[in-house]
Amino acid sequence: MKIHWPGAGVNPALAKMYNLYWDPREDNALLYQAVWAGTPFVRMREQHLRLKDKFPDWKAAKGMPYEDVTNLRPETKAMVKMWAKVYGDAKHVIGGIEAIGN
Repeated sequence: MKIHWPGAGVNPALAKMYNLYWDPREDNALLYQAVWAGTPFVRMREQHLRLKDKFPDWKAAKGMPYEDVTNLRPETKAMVKMWAKVYGDAKHVIGGIEAIGN
């Protein structure tokens, strides 16, 4: 099921709902079949937003992988060496990605 949230001030029970298994292109909204789902979706969304307030999203990682890790396991050190040998110093690539706002 997928719900298209209505704008502010509109009853969420009137939101358009789609069964993506039956209608993957979202051409035909469910009418009476989805009346039961409005309240659980609203409750689930409110709970999700409260959890995001309590546990905010992490900031995007920046820099070289494993750059600041001091206690790497031996197999991870070997993987980092192999990666550097195969791909070389990728700081210019990572710097470019960070510059465009990944």
